[in-house]
Amino acid sequence: MLPGISMSEVMVVLVVVLIVLGPKSIPRAARRIGQWMRAARNAMDDIRDEFRDLTNT
Repeated sequence: MLPGISMSEVMVVLVVVLIVLGPKSIPRAARRIGQWMRAARNAMDDIRDEFRDLTNT
């Protein structure tokens, strides 16, 4: 899975998230996290493309 994180640690985090957010808020929070990750990935892709353009000329 993730380096340095065991499955039991992941389960503890998931239980804490369930307790803190509640079952109704989890889908909305997951959607928002997905949007943030997508935006960060797009920004990194743009930066990578700009860097490639600068180094290819």
